[in-house]
Formats: sequence, C-alpha cells, structure tokens
Amino acid sequence: MLILEINNVKKEIADRVLFEIPHLIANRGERIGIVGRNGLGKTTLLEIMAGVTTPDQGVVTRNGTTGYLPQILPEDAKLSGGEKTRKAVQRILAEQPNLLFADEPTSNLDVDSVKHLERQWKRYAGTLFVISHDRMFLDAICTTIWELDQARITVYPGNYSAYEAAKQAERDKIEAGYEQYQSKKTTFGRGAAAS
Repeated sequence: MLILEINNVKKEIADRVLFEIPHLIANRGERIGIVGRNGLGKTTLLEIMAGVTTPDQGVVTRNGTTGYLPQILPEDAKLSGGEKTRKAVQRILAEQPNLLFADEPTSNLDVDSVKHLERQWKRYAGTLFVISHDRMFLDAICTTIWELDQARITVYPGNYSAYEAAKQAERDKIEAGYEQYQSKKTTFGRGAAAS
C-alpha cells in the first residue's frame, strides 16, 4: 500500500539543480536506504520527504504520521553523540510513526548500539528512509535502495549488496558495449582502408 508519493519535485541550490524527481513512490513497510556521493542533496531530499524543508516545485504526499531523526552532532557537552542518538531513536519509536526518516543514525554509535538499532528497525512496522555510510547497516535493514546521482533517483530492489551487484552489472554492460563499438569501428576502418 502506497505510503509516500513524490510528484514533480525539484530542488535547486544557487544555480545548481540538486534533484528533479518526476514521480516516485514508497510502499508501507519498505525500508529504503538513500545513497549517493556527498554533496548531492541526500539530506535535503530526506528533509523534503519528511516535510522539514519545502521543495522549489512539486509535492510530497505522506499517508500517515512522520518521525524525523536529523544527523546528531556530538559537540554540545553532557551527552555523547551516541547517547543522544539512542535517546532520539527511543523517543521516535515510542511515537510509532508510520514513516520514519533518519539521517546518518549510526555515525556516533559503537558496534553494539548499531546492532541494537538494526534489531529495533527490523521490528519497526512502518516505512523507513535512512541515509547511512554504513554499508553493513544498509545490508542488514534495507529492502530497497534509492540512489541519488546526476540530479535523479534510481530505484534498486534489495539491500546494499544487491545494489552494488546491480551497479557492477550496469558498468560491465556499458564496458562490453563500448568494447564492441571500438571493435566494430576498428574492423570497419580496416575494411574501408582495404577497398
């Protein structure tokens, strides 16, 4: 069942288009990892989907309650980043939102805390959107990967390893096509020279 829908969403910063998404949906119970190089707009996309930031154009429809976990920085004193993250996760899970948006939730956590978070989020019945550089974490919890690249989103079914395998297959296909093209060009060139 559809829980989030993105229609004609566009976001620019200065003169650069961060992303342009004609149409994209997420279904109830999906656990979506958002990946892509730094600086491409993953956090901005997450904030727009969570309703924290507005897009320059387009609309995001959320069918249910939302919880948003921003990236937690450990600077301000008493609690460590890990303790803050654990408290924030507990608070949000207690609210039982239908949609949960989390930005780098594992960045301040030790290994045991990450494993605990994995267990919690595997039991979580809602739809999860998570940005993380922790590939093992994405492997453990994700059912879908959204890749942000060249201002658009490509959807890959499965966890991070499945996404990496699909990306490698794409690269191999492009390489094989290029080699075939080069080989034809060389053969054609020889044929033309011989005649």
